[in-house]
Amino acid sequence: MIRIFRAAALVGALSAYPIFSAPSDSCQASSIKMSDGKSMFFRLYVPKGISTEKRYPLVMMMHGIGECGSDNRVQVDREDLSKQWMLDSVKTKYQAFVLYPQCPSSSYEWGYFNTGTADQKGYAGLPAQAAIKVIASLIKVYPIDTTRLYVGGLSWGGIGTEAIMMSYPDKFAAAIPCAGENHLNTVSVMTKTPFWIFHGGSDGTVPVGDDRALISAVEAAKIDVSQFVSGANMANPTAISVDSLRKAVAAGQKYLYSEITGGDHGSGWHAAWDSPILVPWIMSKSKALGVSTFTWPAPGPRSATTGLAPHRTQSASRAKPVFGLRGGIPVLEVSDRAYSTTGKRMNLILPQER
Repeated sequence: MIRIFRAAALVGALSAYPIFSAPSDSCQASSIKMSDGKSMFFRLYVPKGISTEKRYPLVMMMHGIGECGSDNRVQVDREDLSKQWMLDSVKTKYQAFVLYPQCPSSSYEWGYFNTGTADQKGYAGLPAQAAIKVIASLIKVYPIDTTRLYVGGLSWGGIGTEAIMMSYPDKFAAAIPCAGENHLNTVSVMTKTPFWIFHGGSDGTVPVGDDRALISAVEAAKIDVSQFVSGANMANPTAISVDSLRKAVAAGQKYLYSEITGGDHGSGWHAAWDSPILVPWIMSKSKALGVSTFTWPAPGPRSATTGLAPHRTQSASRAKPVFGLRGGIPVLEVSDRAYSTTGKRMNLILPQER
């Protein structure tokens, strides 16, 4: 179901609930200025029924190069980037905020790869830095669990995910880079963030070599990695079995690597989005003051009184929304109905802004 909320209605809601700046179970559009003055657009999915009595996880998902731009639509709709997070079962159990930033153009990079100076290579680019600032602003407005921030991405966004792991090693509780790479392969930094890397074994766009090299370096440092090498849909595994993979996740494994035998570029993320184990693995991870912890079964939102970092609220008289509300901001709602009976995501067209 897709609905458009008028800005006037949103302003009224803000007056009544100063902490919350968007309708629940919706995906609101907004933007932020990057450090060079250019705008970066993004969408934020706000879970249903949020309360100041709880703290909610936040997931940031970064798109590929084909979704760069300023329409603030395609990064949600293409390549199944929102597939796992918009399933009713996942939304109901975990109630995660989901942030979908949109890289302004291919002249920018989530992670410095083709551009940037020699000392910038492998680290977060301007759009990724801006997205981190968005998260900081959201934490001031919403009851977000600051120990449960997660990041993932595909291709261009997979490179960005690994760059964020290098630039912000203490910030995210888990990362899922898909079909990405990072030439630095700095084990001591990369392993500060629990990761599950996915890559097609025959990827001709972003070759698998760098990710293989990272895994080899991690293992050479005597750090355990569960490697799951299989065909599409987790078929015919040749490393550990599916059952062993499930047991590793349930036992708190911090580092996993899934390679799709003979898989092309897209297989690196479709394998991730189709995995029934991925979301529970992510949601089982927490990080506070740079220290990772694990909870199983993976929890949904947690009580605000369980010792988490305090959430700063605002009084109604002083409340100022972080994001300016412009007339005709479209709000997107999606559910399991956005998927066909075969599990493939159907084209989801956002409403035209009016």
